[in-house]
Amino acid sequence: MAQGTVDISSAELLVERVARLKAAVGRLCHLPAAAEMTVRLDRALQYLQAETVPAVVQAVLLGPTGAGKSTLFNSLIRRPGASPVSDAERCFTKTPYVAVSQACRPLVAVPEELRPQFVESPLLGRLVLCDLPDIDGVLAEHWDIARQIVEQSHIVVYVTSPEKRADFRVHEEVRRWAERKRWLFVLNRADEIPEGALEEVCRDWDRRLKELGFDPDERNRFVVSAKHPQRFQFDLLRRELIEHDYRQDLRQLRDEVFLAHVQYATSPTVLAPLQDKIAQLRQAEERFAEEIRRVYQKGFQEPRVAAAFRAIVRQQVWQSLARRLWGIASLTAWVHARWHYLMAGYRLLRLGVYGPSLWGIARATMAALRAFVTGIWPLKEVLEKLGSDTKWRLKQLAADIHRTLEDHQLAEVLTSQVPDTAEPPSSSPATTLKTSLEQIVVGLLNEETDQELLLELRNEVDEQAEELASRVAKWWVNVAANLLPTAVLVDIAVRLGWAWVGSAWYLNLSRANYPPAGFYWLAMALLVLSVLPGHWLVSVRTNGQINRLRPSEDIRIANSALLRPLQEVRGLLNDVVTQARALHQQACQLRQALAHLPGTVVGRSGDDETSPIDT
Repeated sequence: MAQGTVDISSAELLVERVARLKAAVGRLCHLPAAAEMTVRLDRALQYLQAETVPAVVQAVLLGPTGAGKSTLFNSLIRRPGASPVSDAERCFTKTPYVAVSQACRPLVAVPEELRPQFVESPLLGRLVLCDLPDIDGVLAEHWDIARQIVEQSHIVVYVTSPEKRADFRVHEEVRRWAERKRWLFVLNRADEIPEGALEEVCRDWDRRLKELGFDPDERNRFVVSAKHPQRFQFDLLRRELIEHDYRQDLRQLRDEVFLAHVQYATSPTVLAPLQDKIAQLRQAEERFAEEIRRVYQKGFQEPRVAAAFRAIVRQQVWQSLARRLWGIASLTAWVHARWHYLMAGYRLLRLGVYGPSLWGIARATMAALRAFVTGIWPLKEVLEKLGSDTKWRLKQLAADIHRTLEDHQLAEVLTSQVPDTAEPPSSSPATTLKTSLEQIVVGLLNEETDQELLLELRNEVDEQAEELASRVAKWWVNVAANLLPTAVLVDIAVRLGWAWVGSAWYLNLSRANYPPAGFYWLAMALLVLSVLPGHWLVSVRTNGQINRLRPSEDIRIANSALLRPLQEVRGLLNDVVTQARALHQQACQLRQALAHLPGTVVGRSGDDETSPIDT
């Protein structure tokens, strides 16, 4: 992006992102911070859609009592006495004084009810300069007048004096408007600074401006004396503000106002309460996760529950080993894990090929029941043996989680649908039968709580099995389990290859010598025998890991379904904060690119490194 111009494609993309953020934050409208962000984003979009390119550029002089704003106003437009000045009376300026050229007078949008005093100044061109009442006086109506005019202005000239440069109330008012306006900073009455102290006063003032979020430099910070315009940096200020040609900047000033509203809507002060909610929800989630874990651990202290849990983990470990082992060892583990399903699928396949028979149907039914009992039923057994006390405690925790969301005004955010992230089932007969039986088990559960518990147990079984399988399938186990069958396969392959070459018809058909049938049977028997030692090694290590498993201590339930409401709401908050931070940074960058316009914007991008987004 060239300096001084706005990338149109980036601006259009920003509008789309603002609309998406508004839609996302609309779900959190019960939170005051989210409601405030929604209003501000809506104001930004309405401004861009409704406002035409401004006809004039409006700048205001804003500052504390006694800073010399009126004197500076008169000096800038070269009209002594245009705005009355009093050294004796504070809060002397009671109405806004508006300097404008005669041609632009009909274009000024200062409300008549504020009783503006217009001053003709042909030197201003497209600029309208306003001298405002003080913002630190005792009269509240002065504050209201100043704020109404600042609201519709493009550039704010913050005027202060050496003794007023640290005024807290004024700084708070500057902070209130900081992100929505372009700023020039004027330290007036520099002639009153003691000789030799000017440099120290300027350093102190720059430090205070940086605390407000600005980056003062020679283009936006000026040290002047309105009573002595020939001294200090008055000419630089006048050249930057008054003599600037605004005719080419009107359209970009319109876009700049939109960017300022976006930056204001996504400011750190708005995001801070949402980040606090994220931290609070994360703490609540950790607390409830620990309580859920303790409930399960207490339930698994029953020996029958622990034994049933080990049985189902054992079956799942073999399925994990089929993915972790290499070569032939992986194949034997796969057959071991799915033997009963393979047999059931084989029986069903025979019925389809050879036709139904009473004996065939009976054998297929027995194979299916056996697969059902050995592969799936232990989960139902574990669930039943956990008992009603565990289920009651989990229901209480679910109610506590819902109350926590209600306390944070976030219960209405919950959605009724949970995305299905399960992998599509395979079309093999064994897998199809397994899926059908699992559906039967779920159908046997009468309560929704039982179904959720079943899913949690399935997840815990999968996690425990993966961890145990990783301990079993070490590299040396893979080598030892595949060494002997690999050697036998190589020997068989060499013998078959040698026999094939020796019996090739194109060498000597009369001397062909093919291996007899007994060779193949012997080779198959030797291959099966060579697999047994490796399979025995894997079985021994698997049994050892299963025997060391202590469900009452090792169970984790790391991602319980009961925590899903907290996770869903926290995820939405994370998404809103992430989008808002990205928008804030982009708006800052686009505004900084308008370096040819008078004034500066808040220098920081708004990314507070001390408040990380939860991931």
